[in-house]
Amino acid sequence: MKNYKVITITHKDTNIRELGDFLLPETNLKFGSGRNTEKSNPLELKLRSIMKEFNIAEMQYLSTCNRLCYFFVSNKNLDHTFIKDFFEYTLSHLSSDKISNAIKLARVYEGKNAINHIFEVVSSINSLVVGEREILKQYKDSYYACREMNLTGDALRIVYKKAVTTAKETFLQTDINKKPVSIVSLAIKELISNNVSKQSKILLIGAGQTNLLVSKFLLKHNFKNISVYNRTIENAEKIARKFKDGSFHSLDDLKSYSGNFDILISCINTNNAIIDKGFVLESRPTESSQKILIDLGVPQNIDNKCGALSNVKLIDIEYLKKLAVENICFREKEVKKAKTIILKSVEDFYKLYKERQIELAMSSLPDSIKDLRLKAIEEVFGKEVKKLDPYNRELIEKITGYMEKKYIGIPMRIAKEKLLDQLETE
Repeated sequence: MKNYKVITITHKDTNIRELGDFLLPETNLKFGSGRNTEKSNPLELKLRSIMKEFNIAEMQYLSTCNRLCYFFVSNKNLDHTFIKDFFEYTLSHLSSDKISNAIKLARVYEGKNAINHIFEVVSSINSLVVGEREILKQYKDSYYACREMNLTGDALRIVYKKAVTTAKETFLQTDINKKPVSIVSLAIKELISNNVSKQSKILLIGAGQTNLLVSKFLLKHNFKNISVYNRTIENAEKIARKFKDGSFHSLDDLKSYSGNFDILISCINTNNAIIDKGFVLESRPTESSQKILIDLGVPQNIDNKCGALSNVKLIDIEYLKKLAVENICFREKEVKKAKTIILKSVEDFYKLYKERQIELAMSSLPDSIKDLRLKAIEEVFGKEVKKLDPYNRELIEKITGYMEKKYIGIPMRIAKEKLLDQLETE
């Protein structure tokens, strides 16, 4: 198991922007989208060249917005010389200063420690947001992509199966992924907790990535009556058309808005608050006696004084950040439970790995026994067998065939029993 290796740089080691510099520039294959139609793609060629250069038997390359990870099988020791040569080769397009920094920042794991690290990564206890499930999908997509490029083999296959099982057990047996920690998720949870009607009139101000995500949650919860305001009206239209009663408008139209609304969600780039007391007071709610204002903007989009109005509830980003911190702390308390599950999985994998080595070592045994049986019947005792009548010849075939199958299982079983005895005494 000592040949399992990990070289990684993560959000724990540097900022996200610098981490992006260390990703392979050939990373143009979108993991999970299937293999390119071309015979080879730049990423595949690059990874193959790395494997050839450093005598690597199998490799999985995992790159996300907050993680770079090379997981591979090699008999090389990951000493400073290896790491230096590795990054000078993989990052040859960067300046010497950046390469030196990558060498300094890299974390290295070998053997059981490498397996433990992979299990921790996939179980999301090493994620930027502890407990987020996206890393499991990213790991699976990465593995399948590398497998399709024929970069992985049996050694990484058995790790993959156990890693996915471990992650699922961690999510099932702990609360590590409970309680939302993203600002948008928390905002929608707060909204739903107020028992708002699905017929509520909603004003959505801004059509960037945040409100695009907000719109997905609103769709999921079956809201239909949405008016989207944005500087770029085409982006407002893209969101509005998802809803049965959606409409889209220019941000300038908001100044002359005189209709009613129940819920207002704003996230737009502005120097000053665009929603004040006057705007809120001019409207009366259509479906409830309370208006809900959700401010996801930085700087704030909604004047704090709006929250002091009667029958108005203001949910701002500072309040949501406080909830996020509380939930993150809750999740981090679950990490201890998760690590216990992972440690057991590593020990289970060690046994599995040893058994697999026995299976591979004895993989030629069935053919050898079969050849021996045929040689006995056709050569060693060939003359005698030919003198037998058809019934007895068939009987000999059946007896030796039965013994062949049984003989194959005996040494395998004995070897596994000896292995288990040895592991129990360690």
